[in-house]
Amino acid sequence: LGGRLDATNVVEKPLVTVITPIALDHVNILGDTLEKVAFEKGGIIKHGVPLVIHPQTVEASTVLEKIADEKDADLIVAPVDMIEVESVALGGTRFGLGAQTYEISMIGMHQAQNA
Repeated sequence: LGGRLDATNVVEKPLVTVITPIALDHVNILGDTLEKVAFEKGGIIKHGVPLVIHPQTVEASTVLEKIADEKDADLIVAPVDMIEVESVALGGTRFGLGAQTYEISMIGMHQAQNA
């Protein structure tokens, strides 16, 4: 739920930080605009730690880019358009990215993109 004040935001220097698609969810806590939600989610960005983001709206990207720049974090936009979903079933999702094939237990094309 969020990022800046999230209980999982306790690792001081992770190998990488990741932000999946930002939408207007939990507006009572995160804010009622994409910019406010992006600011809260951007709270996971650490100084000097690479940041991987899902392609975002212009409003969210602008906020995340600013925070990443301030924290000297390399920003990488995940190449989700290169993902080829092979199957989606009750057992999970199978997808390819380049020469690699992956299987996750979560169901849905969006889960492949998040992974």
